[in-house]
Amino acid sequence: MSERRRYSTEKVENRIKTVKKYSIAIVAFGILILAFKDYDQIKADGAFIGAFLDSAVFISLGIWTYFNSKKQEKRINGSYIEFQPDKFSFRSNQVEKDFSLTDLTDIEIKLKSIEISAGDGSDYSINLDDYAQVKEKKEIKSQFELYRNELRS
Repeated sequence: MSERRRYSTEKVENRIKTVKKYSIAIVAFGILILAFKDYDQIKADGAFIGAFLDSAVFISLGIWTYFNSKKQEKRINGSYIEFQPDKFSFRSNQVEKDFSLTDLTDIEIKLKSIEISAGDGSDYSINLDDYAQVKEKKEIKSQFELYRNELRS
């Protein structure tokens, strides 16, 4: 490889921010449903639980989606992989590392991750689900395939 290539999770991070905004809107909608209920009619019908169930579903779904997005955002925030002719660097799962090919003992390419074994005995994992486009995932895998072939030869 003669050029420098960088892959980042910026697109996924933007999607997560959008999902967080929608989850806040879903919670607000559930609160609005709850606020505009006709409580006199509910009391007359005797359906207390059913009357609050629909708004509780919206509120709990919105809260769950928000916190799930927040957790995912924290995990992938700032993740990247950068390939250079003689080395590569990455940040994944809050771990940032630079490698040259001489630092590596093995590279294992899995369906959703790349497992890297370093010469010092430490292992690293790059989660490919953090990257948005299938094309990016294929390019990352093919580059690590080239590195793996160089290691084994």
